[in-house]
Amino acid sequence: MRVGTVVPDPPPTGWVTGQFFSNCTISGLAATVTPQPWSLSLPGPTFSGVTAAQLGNVKFTVNIPAIPCSATFQGSTSSNGYINGKHTNPTSAGAASTLSLPLGSSNNLSATAVSATCPSSIVRWGDLVVLGVVIELRGVNSTANEGPTIT
Repeated sequence: MRVGTVVPDPPPTGWVTGQFFSNCTISGLAATVTPQPWSLSLPGPTFSGVTAAQLGNVKFTVNIPAIPCSATFQGSTSSNGYINGKHTNPTSAGAASTLSLPLGSSNNLSATAVSATCPSSIVRWGDLVVLGVVIELRGVNSTANEGPTIT
């Protein structure tokens, strides 16, 4: 992921754009994930390079072409989805920073649009999201391309 334009008055601190997901599978089937840009807010102070973080404006669509099946996940509206986690500063110049979203991270995401061809064993309208992931964040700097350092 890339961190784009910084918003002058946090929150949010910035926007996470240019997201890409690779090697996604659901029940052994290849899947694609299409997100909209997400905001990144850092509501707490930094201790030893780590701070509380929240992704906001979270909305994404998952497609499983083999079925075919498509489901959109978001908050109660298309712009109020969130996921809580923690941000860790880059370990060295040119390195990415990381956004850790531990398994079971609090969020308000649920399936809001599910195609009729999706098996209920995979997803149903209203299903809640349980995820666990570490995301690399890289800045737009064309020379260093490092993640944001939060102080």
